[in-house]
Amino acid sequence: MKNLYGKKILIIVANQDFQDDEYRTISERLSFLGAELDVASSSIGLARGINGASVNCSLLVSDINLYEYDAVVFIGGPGSVEYQSDASALELVRQLVQQKKVVGAICLAPLILAKANVLRGREATVWPDYENENMRELTSAGAKYTGEPVTVDKKIITANGPEAATEFADALAKEL
Repeated sequence: MKNLYGKKILIIVANQDFQDDEYRTISERLSFLGAELDVASSSIGLARGINGASVNCSLLVSDINLYEYDAVVFIGGPGSVEYQSDASALELVRQLVQQKKVVGAICLAPLILAKANVLRGREATVWPDYENENMRELTSAGAKYTGEPVTVDKKIITANGPEAATEFADALAKEL
């Protein structure tokens, strides 16, 4: 697998109810490959996962300087919906795509990319809910829903949940 020494990646988690397993698996894998990681949220301090994990967030999403990062990753979980209507997060996503930086989103987080209107004409995947509402949100934003565990379309990488976290992290590394 690719060596990520010298690469700096920002991981964004929800302040409450991020997906612990996704965060742990992705951060451990990217760190193992040599990447330097920072963690941001909507609040400074401890963010709490749905299964009780906590992570210290040293940056606010609204204060991120994109020029410092090679990639930005949104972790899913029910709390990630906070970023679907967060102006700072949506603008961040648009700037990432405009600057042709790697952007990743897993589980429910691909819906943030959909709300930022960066998926038109691109392939993407998302957590498969029972009523297919998540898939409909992606397709109504112009995405081509793949249903695959991980989908890479140029520099946008999406994944459908915790079981795909290792494959997702490896796809990020390959894209970098």
